[in-house]
Amino acid sequence: MTGALKRRLRGVADQAARVSGWLALCERERALGLTVLTYHRVLPAERCRSYPFPGLALPLDAFRSQLRWLTQHARVLPLGAALQEFALQRAERPAARPLVALTFDDGYAEASACIGPELERADVRGTFFVTTGFVDAGAGELLWFDRAVLLFGALAPVRRRSVVAGICGDPRALELPEPDADARGWTRWLKRRGPLEREALLAELARAVGGEPDADGFRAMRVADVAELRARGHEIGSHTVSHPILPGLSDERLRCELVDSKRALELWLGEPVRGFCHPNGDTDARVGAAVARAGYAHACTTRAGVFGAGGDAFAIPRVDVVPERVSGSGGAFEPTAFRRELCNVYRRRGWADGRSRGESRGRA
Repeated sequence: MTGALKRRLRGVADQAARVSGWLALCERERALGLTVLTYHRVLPAERCRSYPFPGLALPLDAFRSQLRWLTQHARVLPLGAALQEFALQRAERPAARPLVALTFDDGYAEASACIGPELERADVRGTFFVTTGFVDAGAGELLWFDRAVLLFGALAPVRRRSVVAGICGDPRALELPEPDADARGWTRWLKRRGPLEREALLAELARAVGGEPDADGFRAMRVADVAELRARGHEIGSHTVSHPILPGLSDERLRCELVDSKRALELWLGEPVRGFCHPNGDTDARVGAAVARAGYAHACTTRAGVFGAGGDAFAIPRVDVVPERVSGSGGAFEPTAFRRELCNVYRRRGWADGRSRGESRGRA
């Protein structure tokens, strides 16, 4: 089914939900909880069209329209403040307007150059989960998945398989992507390899390509940018040091990713850091316990849903703002589609306690 056809069918279903009152009923239910939105990148529309992970890049004009809608229909706070306000509302008074928190993962340069100023013009503040190794490494460093998708994209499919076999062994035992898989498919496969094997394979891919990919368009904020965002009223949280898949790490490597990122942020900001975001949303009981031991007060996942009464503060669900799902034709803002995604109209089970499992539409 083509993207245009899926969009038309969703549009028909959205209008039926709106006219029947089902959408309004879901919105009243959502107002009883805290809705946390997930963003990654906000870029000019022409850059979004060429971006290798289209599910993660929202056009700037669409983001502005979403902000206007949110400020008219919700109370928007940084996540830490929203969690405190939600607890207060439950204890003392009903919510006057739905609570919403906007979170931005990874730490790309436009977080400070573009997203922060856009939020401020709308008189709201957001929460930025920062990958500290990415920021601290300097202008030429890439997050591993950006590096991977660019390197895989620079090689012919047959060459990709031979490079992988040279590092990882017999292809028959590796459950490799299909021969016609694109660079994103290979990056998704690489995500599940161990960190040492992944780094060795990326180095070999770079040798096969003839050098590292250009970091232009994938650069991080500077340390000074992170501190400035905080000074302007935004919240800063940890997204680990290197953005690994946490359940696959050893206990020591897991501890370092959690503790070292927190320590770096606190050094940069001169204050405690309370919030954490699981890379790729992957967590389990061992990881959750390690996050708590590291001194965090709450943690976000990519599980779809709304945080409600009895929710686990170390497994906060979020609504992934996927451009294709919240936009009309041509990428224009579509209010009804945005409302549908905010209250999880077509995925209703388990919303209140965050146990609903959604799948990230970006790198995985």
